[in-house]
This record gives sequence, structure tokens and C-alpha cells, in this order.
Amino acid sequence: MKLKIILLSFVLFLVSNELHAQLTFHAYYKFTEVIPNANEPRQYNASILKNKEYVLYTHKVAPSQMEKENLSNSKRLVDDSDFEYKIFMTQDKVHIHDLLQGKDYYFEEEAPEITYEFIDETKEFWNKTAHKATTHFRGRDYVIWYEKNDVHISPWKFQGIPGVVLEAYSTDNIFRWSLERIDTEMKKIKSPFAENLEFLSCKEYSRLTAKDKNQLEINFECKD
Repeated sequence: MKLKIILLSFVLFLVSNELHAQLTFHAYYKFTEVIPNANEPRQYNASILKNKEYVLYTHKVAPSQMEKENLSNSKRLVDDSDFEYKIFMTQDKVHIHDLLQGKDYYFEEEAPEITYEFIDETKEFWNKTAHKATTHFRGRDYVIWYEKNDVHISPWKFQGIPGVVLEAYSTDNIFRWSLERIDTEMKKIKSPFAENLEFLSCKEYSRLTAKDKNQLEINFECKD
């Protein structure tokens, strides 16, 4: 698939001036997840809104995926066709909206500290030189291919990569994010969560996620 990015030389000009304080980058990724007993990975449309203060990551089942599942008459245990997974990140907090066992939950945790190993290895993505990084995060190993850039854009919780992530995946091939395009917008990012919303703790998130996925334990490395 041809990568469509409205970025690089144009964006590098923008980030060097006063507009950077107001500029929001809007990145679009294709996110795939391997579902147990499924014939092929499930596809989601993922989105990242990022400025100097906040990051808002969301993903939702792709319409093409829903059509495919409806045509095959698959019976999902949980109807998530209208559900949108959300992560809202500030410098020190992460707020999450997730669907576990068919119920909506809201969680809060301290911003995770992800340690990367930057590998002296490159490869070409759509005529762009991608650099390699790896990390172990919450029970899984990940590989991240990124283009070095003054603009830092990463899917999910992979903050701290010095550039634009072109592709990221878990080494067990369960999760994969592939960049499709990046736009720039002059807009503010607001939290999608109500101010009076009560959030569950990171430890509760770990417990409920493990129960939802029928695992005995998921290491969330909670700080609270």
C-alpha cells in the first residue's frame, strides 16, 4: 500500500516556527489483531491526535471488517461494532476507555516508562529510511520501525520514539500498527472523558484484562 504522508519537509518548516504551539498532527494507522480461532487478523482504523501537550489515541473496528464478519455470519461474543477504544495521555497521566467482557470501563494510570533499545539496523519503507527499535512492555516484545524526525508520532502507548513510527508489531504477531498517512490541523485536543468520571486503578485494569482474555496474569507494572 502506498504511504500517503502530508509531512516531512513541509512539516519541518512548520515545527520550526511559532505555529508549533497550536499545531496538531493527525496520524492514521491500520491496526490488526490476531483473534483466537479466527481465520485471519481483525482490522481496526486507528487514529492519533498529538500536540505539544496531549496525545489522543483511538481505534475502532474497520467498516470493511464488520462487513466481512456480517457476511460470514460470525457470532462474536461481544458486539463492539460501535465501540471506540480511547487513550488520552498527558505528561504524567493516562486515561483509558476499554470494553472488557462486554462492559465499558474507565481506567487511570501513571504514564508508563517504556525503555527502548535502538538497533543499528535500517530498511526501506515506501522510499523512506526506517530505523529499528525494540522494547519489552507488559509481557510482550515489540519491534518498531520509525523514520527519524523532529516530529514524534507513535501509536498506542509507544511514546518516546524519536521520529514517526511507520510500523510497530509484537514479536508474537498478535498486534501490528501500520502508518497510512499524517495530516496537520490547527485545533486543540480535548479529553474525551467527563470531568466527574470516576476511573478505576491500573491494578484493576490488569485484573479485568486478564479475566477478559482468560489469562491468569497480565503484567501491567502498575505504579499505583
